[in-house]
Amino acid sequence: MPPSPADAPGRWRALQRRGKRLSVVRLAKASFTYAGGIDYLAWKINRHAGTAITIKPWQRRWPLLGAVTLLPALFRSGAIR
Repeated sequence: MPPSPADAPGRWRALQRRGKRLSVVRLAKASFTYAGGIDYLAWKINRHAGTAITIKPWQRRWPLLGAVTLLPALFRSGAIR
């Protein structure tokens, strides 16, 4: 039995949430796959959100910790929704 049209908004919201999670996973994988991964993440976010993220040397050395410390500022600025 096909889903009813009344269920479409709920399915769409679920699909959007899934897409956001997959995007985060893809970016995290890219940060570990490529040399200079945190620079790649900053470039991607700057390009799409129009922000100016500056990466400090310690964030390059420990990219996962650096990404976690940048998250609150990115949420506040609206770069990540």
